[in-house]
Formats: sequence, C-alpha cells, structure tokens
Amino acid sequence: MDLLREPTIGRDQLEVGLMGRGIAPGLGMGPAWVVGDVLNCSGPPEAIGPDDVEHQLARLKQSFEDTLTELERSALRVEFEFDAELAGIFRAHGMMLRELFASGDFERELRTSLSTAETAVRRVLHRWQQKLEALENPTFRERADDLLDLGRNLIRRLGGVEDWA
Repeated sequence: MDLLREPTIGRDQLEVGLMGRGIAPGLGMGPAWVVGDVLNCSGPPEAIGPDDVEHQLARLKQSFEDTLTELERSALRVEFEFDAELAGIFRAHGMMLRELFASGDFERELRTSLSTAETAVRRVLHRWQQKLEALENPTFRERADDLLDLGRNLIRRLGGVEDWA
C-alpha cells in the first residue's frame, strides 16, 4: 500500500491519503481521505515569517472571492430551479462574508499572530461565533452556524478544494 502525505499547514494531525488495490469484487478503489472538521483542528499553528503575511493575505482574498462567486452561482441556480426567496439565503451568506472581511479581523489576526491564513480564519470565526451565540436574539444565534459553514468553505478553498461537497 502506498502512503501519500499531504502538507499539514494549520492542521493538528498529518493528513494521509491511501492508495491500494481492490480486495473483493464490487469494492471501490482509489484515493481515500478521512477528514474531520477543518474548523476544529487543535494542534499548534504553523508560524509564518513577517515576509509571508502578504502572501497569506492574497491567498485569503482569493479564497474569499472564490467563495463569493460560488455563493452567487448557487443563488442563481436555486432561483432558477425553485424561487428567489430561497436563493436569498445564499445572498445573505455572501453579505455575512463581506461584513466579516470588511471588519479587518482576518488581516489583524494574520499580522499579529504570524500564523497561516487557515489559522487566522479559525481564530476569527470562533471569536465571531462566540459573539453571536452570546446574543439574546435567537435569529442572531442561528447565524453562528451559517458563519462557521462559510469559514469551513474558506479553509477548504485555502487548501485547494474547490467544491462545496
């Protein structure tokens, strides 16, 4: 069996892909990935140098733009197949993401912690989650889950995964 090791930037455990051969008829063959919640990695964050901050910010901005594009595509698809009200959910998520980026929290976190973009997203999203969950209004508390989903998509995109699956 061949082991394919992937980089562990911002992850608490080594990510390993396994390649092998089928052992019985009807069993699928191919690469396997066992993945946990990308927002709940608990290992030490990978440090970056001050010279790498701009690169990390550029990666984060690209992830942000790609996520916004996918949200709008999803909204258009849902609007066409179902209705505009349901599509509004995706547009509301886009607005949440824009607000989060406009806050400057990601850039501040990157510059002060000198950690990777993935780590900055985790830290910022957990802080925002705590703020939303502390509010008395149940509608705002429910938005915390939406915010975490957006963060997962950002982190997956930072890692090179482009689909929402």
